[in-house]
Amino acid sequence: MKVLVPKAYRGKVPVIDGVEFVTIDHSVPVPEEHLDAEVLVAWGQPADVLRDSAERLTNLKLVQAFLAGPDPVVAAGFPVEVPIATGVGLHDGPVSEHALGMILALIRHLPRALQNQESRYWDPKLSGAMKLRADDGRVTTLNDANVTIWGYGSIGSTLAPLLQSLGAKVTGAARTAGERGE
Repeated sequence: MKVLVPKAYRGKVPVIDGVEFVTIDHSVPVPEEHLDAEVLVAWGQPADVLRDSAERLTNLKLVQAFLAGPDPVVAAGFPVEVPIATGVGLHDGPVSEHALGMILALIRHLPRALQNQESRYWDPKLSGAMKLRADDGRVTTLNDANVTIWGYGSIGSTLAPLLQSLGAKVTGAARTAGERGE
């Protein structure tokens, strides 16, 4: 079995008896000599390269996307008989950390603080204890803040307890109804 792994993937490629892992340039169409592949790993390929793969890789038995959402891979037009596996769960930690960092940067006014730093201005309103809401209505702390996570899948449900640990009241909006977490 031949598995095509894009060079955009930086992880360790396993050694499995009977499986040939071939690293390919993800930015260009699959070379002719690898059109017999049975598995394609989708990670970093542009839409036109994925569409080309959907047309030319006629022996595919699986497309393994390393994406939480398979939309770009599904849109490429792989035959319906070729399963598309997602990477749900692979990015929960890093994306949740990134989202939390961006939330904290905005509610604690870090972009403004950086601008002030460049102009050598210290704004006392941007430090120390802050009210839940600034005079202009903006949220300035997660403590007692109401936070809605739009898209409450594996990433959203990983982010929620991080926000709750800082005192936020979290509500999630998901595709399917039901209770999540605690």
